[in-house]
Amino acid sequence: MTRRSGTGPRYQHIADALQQLPSPAPPVDEIARIYGVSVTTARFACRALHTRRYSAQRQATGSRTVHLDSNAGPLWRQVADDLHERIRTGRLWERTPTRPQLAREYGVSVPTLSRAINELVSQGLLDTGLRGTWVLARREQDS
Repeated sequence: MTRRSGTGPRYQHIADALQQLPSPAPPVDEIARIYGVSVTTARFACRALHTRRYSAQRQATGSRTVHLDSNAGPLWRQVADDLHERIRTGRLWERTPTRPQLAREYGVSVPTLSRAINELVSQGLLDTGLRGTWVLARREQDS
């Protein structure tokens, strides 16, 4: 059983202990039994561990992650605005990455990303079809 040292939620302390183990972590019910916590707390610990490992993997591969401000309006609007800016400046052209790839990049769900893409489709900047999403608008010329 893990003793709490310092402050913070119990599941974070369990995630710390699990991080020392080789991957993959034990099943949730086994974690709950070993550490004497509820299954819900064990699930939180597994999720925290997964987030840590995923973040470390993203940093190691140098993947682009866009940080959105949860207080700056709807996430789909922020994603749409960022994609629009990338199209305007020429950083996004031709075929876009897949929706799941873009959703991971922005740290949002696929439905949230889809709403942003649908907004740009309605503005005439993107076109969607069976073969992916394509940029219609060309890079703006500097005046």
